[in-house]
Amino acid sequence: MGDKSPGGTGGGTAVGQGWNRGGTGVGQVRGARRAGRAQVLSVCRNVSSAARAAPRQVPHPRYNLGGQVNLWLRFGSGVWKSRMSHVFISYAHEDGRRRDQIRNLLETNGIKVWVDERNMRPGDSLPEKIYQAIKESRCLLVIYTKRVAGSNWVWREIEHAVDCGVPVLVISFGDVSFPSDDKAWLADISRIAVKRVFSQNKQNDLVQFVSRYFFQQVCPVVTMLNIKGGVGKTILTANLLGCLHEYSRKSVLLIDFDPQHNLTQLLLDEGRMAQSMMIGANVMSMFRGFGETSSNTPPTDTQIRTVAQKCITPLKVGRLANGPKIDLIPGSFELITYFIGSRHQHYDPASEMARNLKRLIDHYRSNYDLIAIDINPGASLMTELALNVSTHIISPVRPDRFAKYGLTLLDTLLDELGIAPEKIRQLAIMNGVKRNVVSEVEVELRQGQHQDGRRPRTLLQARIPQSERLVASPAKATVSDLTANLAYHARFGSNVIRDDLRAVASELIEELSI
Repeated sequence: MGDKSPGGTGGGTAVGQGWNRGGTGVGQVRGARRAGRAQVLSVCRNVSSAARAAPRQVPHPRYNLGGQVNLWLRFGSGVWKSRMSHVFISYAHEDGRRRDQIRNLLETNGIKVWVDERNMRPGDSLPEKIYQAIKESRCLLVIYTKRVAGSNWVWREIEHAVDCGVPVLVISFGDVSFPSDDKAWLADISRIAVKRVFSQNKQNDLVQFVSRYFFQQVCPVVTMLNIKGGVGKTILTANLLGCLHEYSRKSVLLIDFDPQHNLTQLLLDEGRMAQSMMIGANVMSMFRGFGETSSNTPPTDTQIRTVAQKCITPLKVGRLANGPKIDLIPGSFELITYFIGSRHQHYDPASEMARNLKRLIDHYRSNYDLIAIDINPGASLMTELALNVSTHIISPVRPDRFAKYGLTLLDTLLDELGIAPEKIRQLAIMNGVKRNVVSEVEVELRQGQHQDGRRPRTLLQARIPQSERLVASPAKATVSDLTANLAYHARFGSNVIRDDLRAVASELIEELSI
């Protein structure tokens, strides 16, 4: 860092110093970027000032610096839709009367319904419009009759919903049974059977199930990942998400997917770590199943709830546990067996392991405002598992070429895994920068020079400067607040880094819509 030669990996110069020094070509390039750097620093100072001025909530200014440096960086089309707005009904057109009955029932109870004949416009591409509507829906409701049983189109809609992580409910009418043996994931689909009369009790069951998803505020799931290591990911995860919990009063769940379990070591003392291993209260329990269930019989809500509670270690106990919570699912070195050991396998969404994880994540999403998965840099089965249950990726970036290249490798990994750009949104945070200094790497990132437009990534305006307080201090065994050693706590004296963390946390709240 600090190498100001043309080939330096972390080249940076304080605003006000001579950017025109050196050879003519280098001087011209640096001179052209000087204004952009000054504007970046001006915005960063404004964000930090806002953090100091507002103790609980930081205003989020949106700056567009005349095209030179666009700090909002909305590459791609429009603003991310993190709140889905309707229920999609899948049916055979011969069942139009039954569709109208169910649509009226749901809309009478305040549930918005998407049906093709009402929401399609002349000229719309039918498959494209329908697949987009399914992806943006709260749940897919299938009216299952003998006519639907042989409909390839309805089955494609069901499979698309499952691929997009959209809950599916099947309501069957008449003497017809919904198959469960063809594919393992069919066992996870909820069903209501109406043999003869669509009674009031059956109608209430339908409304209750759909309301559970339509009115539920489902929290985002973020994977903290940069393919380049050494970017301060784990320490930033603990401090940033802890700060978001403390000052914005959000309930946060941290999950340690790294075999080195550095996040766990940062937050738990040796005694608590040993206890979590002894009783199985760690991430391994997320993959081990729910007791006596068969591949075609989904676990009950009670079984899921029991395992979900077993995995968690509260980071605040006693009176501190009242109100918003911050919890940890500890990591385990046993995860290494999924990398190189007997459990190593290729990712399969229909595997018991992947389905168990998704069931638990779905359960946790209704109990927290944010879930964050900390995972090691690289590509593995655990990486793919995490990405396939995530709505966002947050990538810490150091101001050097290697960390920037890590973002390019991440895009390549997502391409290789077949994860569509619209399925998961990417954010990046400048971490470990010099205060009042903007590196060439940061300017390039803010100008979007590392992106080809296919995979949009938002680089947050607020930055995390270098700080001696952002270190891995050992956890204490006697405290009731296991986050007490983190940098955002006031007992550390200096509030500068705390304000920086709060500025980033406030921006994340808006970006994640929480």
